[in-house]
Amino acid sequence: MQRVSSNLTIAYKIFFPTFWYVFMGLLTGYIIFSDPETTPLFNTVIAKAIFTGLFLFFAVLVYRLYVRFLRMEVDKQGIYMSNYFKTYRYPFNDIEQISQSRLIFSRILKIKMKDKTSLGRSFRVLHNKLYWQECLDNHPELKRKFST
Repeated sequence: MQRVSSNLTIAYKIFFPTFWYVFMGLLTGYIIFSDPETTPLFNTVIAKAIFTGLFLFFAVLVYRLYVRFLRMEVDKQGIYMSNYFKTYRYPFNDIEQISQSRLIFSRILKIKMKDKTSLGRSFRVLHNKLYWQECLDNHPELKRKFST
């Protein structure tokens, strides 16, 4: 089995969001429920609402950008997609299209399936460029579905 996902996948999917939700969630809770005398900077309702709104906005952004990444491996029978709790195998003929995009310093594969699967209709994979190129060389079925 050949891995396609980058080593950063687990950091982006689990560690960074956990840190964000815990640290910033506790800070937001502290600001909301703190005594106005101990934190005079955030003693107005408007300041608390703005901070809560920023926390919620960035929580949704972190979820949309990072939490939805999956780990991908490939072998002769098909692709294996994992959310680090369960792994599912999908044959090559179930894939409709594979496209690539960029996110700051990373490359993302978007895999669109023909039908809805257990993990959804499309997958996002943070991939390693060398692993992906080697995978395309070894599996011409994927190369036909790939559009740059």
